[in-house]
Amino acid sequence: MSKFKVGERYVVTKDGYSALKEGAVIEVFKIVDPFIYFEIISGEALDESRAGCFHQESLAAHYLDVFKPTSETITITHDGKTTTARLCDGDTVVYEERSFCDPESVFNFRKGAEKAFKRLAKKMQPAGFDWDGFRAGKFAVHCETEQQAEAFLRACHERGMHWCHRTVLGGSCWKIDKERTCYHYSRGVMHADTEFYASRGIPVVECPFLMPEQPAEKKPEPEKAKFKAGDLARIINSTSKWGEHRFEIGEIVRLEQCPAGYFDWEAHYLDGHDFWFVKEDEIEPYAAPEQSVKETVKLYCVEDYMPGGYATKGKIYEFTPGVGVKYDNGRIGASYDSLSEYFKRNRDFVSYLIPLVKRPAKIGEWVYITHTDYYALAVGDIGKVTETPFHSEGSVMLVPADSNNGLLDGLYFRHDEYLVLDGYREPTAGKEQTYAR
Repeated sequence: MSKFKVGERYVVTKDGYSALKEGAVIEVFKIVDPFIYFEIISGEALDESRAGCFHQESLAAHYLDVFKPTSETITITHDGKTTTARLCDGDTVVYEERSFCDPESVFNFRKGAEKAFKRLAKKMQPAGFDWDGFRAGKFAVHCETEQQAEAFLRACHERGMHWCHRTVLGGSCWKIDKERTCYHYSRGVMHADTEFYASRGIPVVECPFLMPEQPAEKKPEPEKAKFKAGDLARIINSTSKWGEHRFEIGEIVRLEQCPAGYFDWEAHYLDGHDFWFVKEDEIEPYAAPEQSVKETVKLYCVEDYMPGGYATKGKIYEFTPGVGVKYDNGRIGASYDSLSEYFKRNRDFVSYLIPLVKRPAKIGEWVYITHTDYYALAVGDIGKVTETPFHSEGSVMLVPADSNNGLLDGLYFRHDEYLVLDGYREPTAGKEQTYAR
């Protein structure tokens, strides 16, 4: 004789039988010898089905221990004055309601049990929920948790509802849209996300079921990237299988994006003359020491200013905070704490001495060449940036200052091959050059 009864629920204790997954809860809704028909109330099946059946003889012979009765029970007790109805999951009390006997009346357990049970049932069901409105499709119900979804669909099933494709309600499909899951009725229960119903003007109400508090599930924090393009790193070993890099252990390098493949990064020498491919287990983060506030600033002279005495075109001078600038004649002017203060007190030099800054140049800016592979150009030449090519990321195209025949137009330079003349503006015919301070 089968241990299964119509209306009872069972927990699946292992994967496999009738395509059910461990932890799924089934409810028997029909027994026609020798078959037992069930629907999935919660959990999942291996083949995503929501209902099925199994043969009693096969079950009894091999799989009877796979199904265990659920531990959810309702108990009603009394102490002669108060009747208590409890919904328990094992030893845990989920809901509890009481019925009190009037001190002047004779205690009647049946009446007390009936009142306590009705109160318990009301607490288990949505209070004041408009089921007629739901059946009419007037609104959708939002279930933020999977427990709410299962409870709501269980209530729908108890009221004779089914999925819109006419199959028995079972499983919640909550994992598809998760916390955005909503249910709507249109010739059956349907599910979609909140945005779907909002876009169609269908009101969305919160699931009214009172569910036991569930411990908040901690979402794993996304793993933070160890490196990003432009970071400095220190070489710590050489483990690559496809050709080792030639960096010295301890070398400080600058990282750039690497084409998809075996390696993780392009590691460039800090002076930009070459690079090798590396993997992340060959490098470690490197934090450059903070630069002193008294760091010198290089100044490029764009026009002669009393040559031999003060400044000569094409020559580089240095401003040192607290010291000043050393001119051609060997003299050092007054001491200034900042470059802005120096120019404020020496306005004659504003249009002659231009700060050199290491950063990517913009179109229209002028740059000072620090490295070149072009035979017609030398270190120390200057040029104007005319383009930042999208097909050659990390470089600029410029026209040298002395190009007047178009033969030297369109020369490419990487960002590590120049310094920007910060604020310099090209002089116009008949006018002196200017510097945007």
